[in-house]
Amino acid sequence: MAVRGRNAPGADCASQRAPQVALREPLGTRTVRDEATGHAAPLLPVLVPVASWLPDGWTVVSSAGDADRWSQHVGIANSTTGGEINLFRTGTSGDLRGSTITSPTTVQGRNAAFVKVRSFSSGSDALVMTDPTWTLMLWTFDDAMTTDVLQRLANGLINLPFAPTIEPTTIEPPASGSVAELIDSEGPANVTGWLTIDAEGFSQFCESLSSSGGCHGSAVEVDWATGNARSPDGLVMHGDRQVSDRAITLSGVLKGRIFYVGL
Repeated sequence: MAVRGRNAPGADCASQRAPQVALREPLGTRTVRDEATGHAAPLLPVLVPVASWLPDGWTVVSSAGDADRWSQHVGIANSTTGGEINLFRTGTSGDLRGSTITSPTTVQGRNAAFVKVRSFSSGSDALVMTDPTWTLMLWTFDDAMTTDVLQRLANGLINLPFAPTIEPTTIEPPASGSVAELIDSEGPANVTGWLTIDAEGFSQFCESLSSSGGCHGSAVEVDWATGNARSPDGLVMHGDRQVSDRAITLSGVLKGRIFYVGL
């Protein structure tokens, strides 16, 4: 279906109107193209959910978003307690890879689940609804925000998108393998290799070690600054370096050539 709009002769900016057309069915994953250029028009295919009900004393305190993600933060005034509502337009978010479904639930009669998010070090389980085109997450880093409150928030949302499904298979496991196999990966990973830490504290995870104790072959830089991450026990001295005396496995998140341990 082609939709065209024209201004009447002599019409000024104030009198211009954008044509509105009621679709026979939801837009879904169909593409809208500009007929003049043939380029796809960037459209949000679903309405952004908003909370029509919140527990007493709660208000939306901020809102932010871009082409792929919208957020609303909810919290109690003068308190650190808070949660966040996120809509990811592109389906199951990479943030969920390696996470664990702790229990199924429903939101307004639609399938959902509570999920222990791998990259979260604190807070209650996230409530997740997802299908191939979008993911809705309600989550918090605050242990005072219970799953019961998240459930009530979800039940109070309006303008939910299409009926979703969530199955354990939609949340991919972390990638597992050697440094050489995973060096270009992004996301949660269990990486096996050799650890070397120099006298300045610079850490690398290596495909293998050279005779000097440095990295040989593929290597990633290790960041210990996240969560409760710390270098493993049992490292041995090799010159001025600490190294692992055997191949070990570290769990974390690979991003570029940096391995964030503990995420």
